[in-house]
Amino acid sequence: MDTESLCRVLAGCTSPDPAVRQASEQQLGEAQKLPGALVGFLSLTTNPNLDIALRQAAAITFKNVVARAWEDRTEEEKQSILVPKEEKAAIRSHLLDALAHAPPLIRTQLAECVKSIVYADYPGEWPDILQTIVGFLGSNEQNKIYGALLALRQLTRKYEFRVLDDREQMSHIVSTAFPTLLNLFQQLLAMDSPSPERGELLKLICKNFWSA
Repeated sequence: MDTESLCRVLAGCTSPDPAVRQASEQQLGEAQKLPGALVGFLSLTTNPNLDIALRQAAAITFKNVVARAWEDRTEEEKQSILVPKEEKAAIRSHLLDALAHAPPLIRTQLAECVKSIVYADYPGEWPDILQTIVGFLGSNEQNKIYGALLALRQLTRKYEFRVLDDREQMSHIVSTAFPTLLNLFQQLLAMDSPSPERGELLKLICKNFWSA
């Protein structure tokens, strides 16, 4: 199903007409099982030309499918549809950029997706996320920095309560990302003019430090 069709289905799910809404919800359930649908939902969340409510609906659908179908965790779930390997790779390659450029309502949903995928795929299937994060942290674009801090937070949370013998990955995260993180922290502290955005960045940095 192409993105235009996905838009129509998502819009129909909020129709005041019960018949239209019910039919659209059924179509949405079927669309989620189609190859490429998850990439389609992600692309809708990043389209600035779409109504924000439609983008948010796409983000929520994307989050729910990721939570349900990214990996099989029980015998019952093994019978359900799973995201194809090729589609997972495409999503991982675009997700951090989508997170960085999303408005706050959608960023919240995408951050949950990053968490789900990090817990399932890092480091084995998503080893390059850490280098992408470091690259974003060194950017001059505040939205990229904020997105990187959110993603890094998911990595550090995964390992924060591990025992010492099981913290090899945390040590790798610290040695790779924290020099850049410390430099960013010092730059933000040195700024003369306070702002809510600066405060939020500092708070996220401190959370990452604490988890390590």
